[in-house]
Amino acid sequence: MENPPTLRVQLNGILLSTLLFECTNARVDYEGLLLGAIVPKVRSVVDDSSDTRVKTVYTTIVVQGVYKLEPNLPKFYGRSGEVNEAVLEQYQIPSNVGDQSLSLSPPATILEYILPQLSDINHQIVGRDD
Repeated sequence: MENPPTLRVQLNGILLSTLLFECTNARVDYEGLLLGAIVPKVRSVVDDSSDTRVKTVYTTIVVQGVYKLEPNLPKFYGRSGEVNEAVLEQYQIPSNVGDQSLSLSPPATILEYILPQLSDINHQIVGRDD
């Protein structure tokens, strides 16, 4: 019997404390993006009492940056979770937020990196086969 994928989020201590500090001191509610890499891991467990091997797929999101969205901009997602790319381009996410090893410079390149990951997260959570 196959187990459903498990989703995990991994933050380092400095990033988590900064995020908690910003949320605690904010006068209004803010939304934001957690930028990073999606890392699938497979864990295989063999039981001594049987010959079956149980494989569990863990999807880990390694957060490497946080980008706070301004409340005066329109929302880039709809009620059902679909992403509106035209609205997302208005955010102008700086190139130094996110994975430094990608060396992304213009915001359009960052969007090309973020959007496939958003759809991949949706695919992993919902378990859809496209």
